[in-house]
Amino acid sequence: EARRPLLRIYSMGPFEVYRGERRVHEDEWKTSKIKYLFALLSAGAGRPVVQDKILDLFWPDDMEKGLKSLYWSTSVLRRVLRAEKNEEVVARSRDSLMLSQDVPRWHDVEELFRLTKQGHAALESGQPVALGAFRPLLDLYRGPYLEGYYGDWAEGTRTRLALEASQLLLA
Repeated sequence: EARRPLLRIYSMGPFEVYRGERRVHEDEWKTSKIKYLFALLSAGAGRPVVQDKILDLFWPDDMEKGLKSLYWSTSVLRRVLRAEKNEEVVARSRDSLMLSQDVPRWHDVEELFRLTKQGHAALESGQPVALGAFRPLLDLYRGPYLEGYYGDWAEGTRTRLALEASQLLLA
């Protein structure tokens, strides 16, 4: 039997995170910045995000206050997303933050890119692709990436995802 992912992250449409079967409720994030900080870390698919970039995006006005806010926000994320085995979800690597590679997760964005890559490969190889093969892709797309969030960093991903999905569906 396959092990269920600890974290399920839905970024297409409204941003939602589940720990096991339990949804992280809005008030647990404490602030929208903390929620979207986690969205930024999730967007990296486990790649580190440099601390200075995070500060520029979320707390650009005062570096010292921004650093304190980042430490507090990281602490909140760790508390909200902690696993039963006390695994840390947010890891620090020198001057960067990232999602821990030790914590199993499923992310709709990563799944969408995986499915579009499969679809493109099938089309390029000349294999007939049944319309039903695109059904999982349509099910994943619940709306624009981080619907309702207008941070500049999300725009590129939002545009790329919409383009990927539409190109494949129009092929």
